[in-house]
Amino acid sequence: MTGFTNDYERRVQGAYSRFGPGSNVWGSAEWGGHTINIYTNHEFIHYLFTQPFLDSQPKDGAVLADFGSSDGYVADTVSSQLRRSGHRVLPVGIDMNHMYLIAMEGRHPKVRRLRADLLNMPLPDDSVDFGILRFVLPYFSREQHSRVLGEIHRAMKKGGRFVAYNDGGFDEQTGKLYNQFFAESAAALGGWDVETIKASRNYPSCETLQETARQDGFDVRHAKDLTGEVVGFLSPEIYASRFVMDRNQKRRLTNVFRRWKKSGKLPFDDGLRLRRATYTVILEKQSF
Repeated sequence: MTGFTNDYERRVQGAYSRFGPGSNVWGSAEWGGHTINIYTNHEFIHYLFTQPFLDSQPKDGAVLADFGSSDGYVADTVSSQLRRSGHRVLPVGIDMNHMYLIAMEGRHPKVRRLRADLLNMPLPDDSVDFGILRFVLPYFSREQHSRVLGEIHRAMKKGGRFVAYNDGGFDEQTGKLYNQFFAESAAALGGWDVETIKASRNYPSCETLQETARQDGFDVRHAKDLTGEVVGFLSPEIYASRFVMDRNQKRRLTNVFRRWKKSGKLPFDDGLRLRRATYTVILEKQSF
């Protein structure tokens, strides 16, 4: 198992290997008057991923699948919270990165491990009651997003629901603005072509994700823009703390931030702090 790799896994590992010395604060955000980490805070996990399942209690117990689970932390946390509410839950963590699955075995042994590509999961049809999808779709091309959602739809039981949590604009126009900003930022750091970077960014807007999900047979129960509620920031200083860059790269990046703040098209706070755009969607597999 340790020798297996593919393009998807290399892309995931390559992205995280570029994080600089500040990567330990990746995921920091302001929520409810407190600074939290969106990946590990139990109250936030309950709010986003556990609450949507509380009113559903499958009589034979529930299978909870985290599609792109990392080390299983969220799946373990959500299943524990559901158990405290009287649910019987079997958590399953699905990931392609074998290092995450090794970590899952040691840190979260109650989570059933499954190494799989989300485009072709070895899960039976109609076998999952609750699902979680966190920041996974950008690792797939936009053309593959429907296939990912279609594969999740196949695995979900009728009436089963899952929560998608993504970076991206709530509406398509805002999504395009963020896409342009990030393409210009990356070009400033690496000298790459802006249009090429834009074409390679695979962050769907909430509007687009809902449309794709409906086409794949899901009903949209709820969608929410979290940009003003869960406030994460990006700035030249934050980039510099997380990535290795020289003085000229930081200068070019700072100029990009200044231009966009002056344009008034994206939500900046004090200084050059740009609010990170995120949203959540609760989807349910149609019962007919």
